[in-house]
Amino acid sequence: ETRPERESEANWKGDEDDFKSMVDVSHIRSLSSVQKEEAAPTCLDLQDLDWRGSICNHHLDDIGKLRHLRYLSLRGCTGTYHLPDSVGNIRQLQTLDIRSTWITMLPKTIIKLKQLQYLRSGGLRHDRRYFLDRIKRKCAAFCACQRQPTVVWGETWRDRCAKCWWVAMPALAFSSGISVPRGEVDIGSENTLKEIKRLTRLRKLDVGGINKENSQELCSTLEVLSRLESLSMSGAWLEDGSCGLSDAVFSPPSNLRSLTLCLHLVKMPAWIKDLQNLVKLRVMSTHLTDPDGTMQLLGSLPYLAILSLESYTFSVEGLRLHFQPEAFPSLVALELCSAQIDEQRFESVEFKEGAAPKLEVLDFTYRYDVTINDRLFSGLASLPNLKKFGLRIGDDKKAFVEHARAQLALNLNLPVLMRSTAQGPVISSGDLSMSAADVKS
Repeated sequence: ETRPERESEANWKGDEDDFKSMVDVSHIRSLSSVQKEEAAPTCLDLQDLDWRGSICNHHLDDIGKLRHLRYLSLRGCTGTYHLPDSVGNIRQLQTLDIRSTWITMLPKTIIKLKQLQYLRSGGLRHDRRYFLDRIKRKCAAFCACQRQPTVVWGETWRDRCAKCWWVAMPALAFSSGISVPRGEVDIGSENTLKEIKRLTRLRKLDVGGINKENSQELCSTLEVLSRLESLSMSGAWLEDGSCGLSDAVFSPPSNLRSLTLCLHLVKMPAWIKDLQNLVKLRVMSTHLTDPDGTMQLLGSLPYLAILSLESYTFSVEGLRLHFQPEAFPSLVALELCSAQIDEQRFESVEFKEGAAPKLEVLDFTYRYDVTINDRLFSGLASLPNLKKFGLRIGDDKKAFVEHARAQLALNLNLPVLMRSTAQGPVISSGDLSMSAADVKS
């Protein structure tokens, strides 16, 4: 995201009083602070605060006084575990970055931030059993002391004890709030979606815990969040069928440009066709059973530039993927994975003449739990703009590799075969993002 425009910027490692004596703080609009122990800055006109280092939660007590803040970052401040209610006073806040902190719940006053566009979280393990195991020895040692413990990196006895309550037992620490575990909003609480509806300026949202019981309310929430540009949805495997989103009827955010689906769907939702501005789509663990219908629906999206069909996207014996003529008109990067459930066979990937005319990057990962045809790919010679074919496959598939190499040799654009046996993508994420940068000009 883009930070607010800066009128001036300062980086300071000394005492705040010394800083004030040297600089006219009334003119500062942006401050990057890296001290290990400090209270909230008193430059009340600050608009951009990037707070780094080992600060602790009591340093945030007066954060609500910085009413002009538009950008607040606590990234990497592992001594923080919750935000005070006064954060709701920062009405101009547009970006809140709490990545790599222990903050797992947001105060209910977060709904007052009507200008909030970006909420960034994640980076640390937040499961409570892990946290309790990690802290129990230190906590017990503190509680056994009859005196105030030695301050370590500014963390007081109050900080250490309160952290245990807020992170490990938030339901007892406070009665209401919006949970943000593992970098996403978990909608297990029935009130969470109702609160999210009020954040109408949100542009990026990660949603977890989707199931049949909350999917309808989720759809209602997404209709309200009309400014969303990036959406990620995940849910657990459901033995009794899909999560309920496949048959949902609603109007998704029209400005959505990036979508991630990691949940049990069985069939691709029909509302996908309404995402006429979608540029990037990532699909995994959806267990789709209609590959032809899926490819027809996705192939009709006019601006789709990056498509990742990852592990367990399909659950079909004898899977065949057909890229039809004139389908995927803007596709620039395609990522495929052979993995399916129950070791099902992957038969073919066919590019017909006129399909994906702008495709530049093709990446394929072979998983050993699936049987594949050595002549899996066909039509590679008909892709006029293909530049790279990334192939992650073992040494035992020499016939597969040679067949792909022979097809590439017939392509007039002379694409490069990039092969790897290591884990991780052959084609870098930079190649993929650069490919989609100019799709909509």
